[in-house]
Amino acid sequence: MEKRKVFLVDDEVDLLETYAAALSTQYAVSSFNSPLLVIKELEKDNIPDAFVTDIRMPEMDGIELIEWARNHAIEKPFVIISGHSEKSHTLRAMKLGAVDMIEKPFSMQLFRNVVKRAVVLSVYQQLQNELLTKYQVFTQSLIDLAKNYETRFIAAEDELFKLNHLVVMGPEQVNALLKSTKESVNLEKLVGASQDNIKGLLLLVEEVKSIMHSPN
Repeated sequence: MEKRKVFLVDDEVDLLETYAAALSTQYAVSSFNSPLLVIKELEKDNIPDAFVTDIRMPEMDGIELIEWARNHAIEKPFVIISGHSEKSHTLRAMKLGAVDMIEKPFSMQLFRNVVKRAVVLSVYQQLQNELLTKYQVFTQSLIDLAKNYETRFIAAEDELFKLNHLVVMGPEQVNALLKSTKESVNLEKLVGASQDNIKGLLLLVEEVKSIMHSPN
């Protein structure tokens, strides 16, 4: 199973190395010493499953990074790292949708637990979005299928009516005409695609379970 991606953002390189070491066995970690570098990656459509960012940084702070992400429809979970004097900033971050906050100093055990919650939330969000999308697509497919069957059967009935000599056609010809109408709508493909979608969703559920029960 491919590792979930986590972006770490802090202007202190030594802290980035410590954070990355704590997470790298479980996640695909990318470290950035500036939010501006993160934005460059996001603009390439390289979106992580979760962000971990410090608040105070010189070029751009963590709050501004969250604002940028939200303004660009990136709704992935953010974990905020703050100091004692940054309470107001932390509250602002939470209003912007940050899912958790860790106050310095903190243990690596706590750090891993908080990041795990953020990643699980991200997977659940993905699962929810995919369920909604696939449900809508499947429902529309069934509606289209029903309309297609109705249209084609009406056309078949019209054709039979126009012939007006079913006795001349014989049962095999009638059956062949109706069979060709049915086969024009490939129900097996629709069902097969739905089964594949369900399997994909179940894999996501299993991934959530795996993350939740994995050792920290």
